Amino acid sequence: MLIGERCGASFLNDNFFDHVLEILRTEMYLDSEREDRSTIVQRLIPHFENEIKRDIDFGESPMARLYIPSIRSNEDDPAVARKKRFETGYLELQTYVHNKSEWK
Repeated sequence: MLIGERCGASFLNDNFFDHVLEILRTEMYLDSEREDRSTIVQRLIPHFENEIKRDIDFGESPMARLYIPSIRSNEDDPAVARKKRFETGYLELQTYVHNKSEWK
C-alpha cells in the first residue's frame, strides 16, 4: 500500500509534518528563541494543504520547494545534498514516494 493511499486529508497533513520534521531533525541551527523546527514545519502546513497536496500527480515524482528562510544550502556535501536537497532558503521535497523507506 502507498503512504497516503487510503488516508484522510488530516492524516496526510500529519504524515507531511512528521516527514519534514524528520528531514530537519539534525538541523539544530534552525532552532531559535522565536521558533523551533516543529514551529517551522507547522507554518508549512497551509502551503502543503493549499498547493502541494492538491497538485500531486501520482504518475510523476514531482518536487516541491518549501520556503524556510533560515535553512542553509548543503551543496558542499554532495552525499547530504542528494539526500536532503537544501538550497539557501528552500527545502526541495519529493511530493510522491512509493513507500516510507524512500523518505530517508
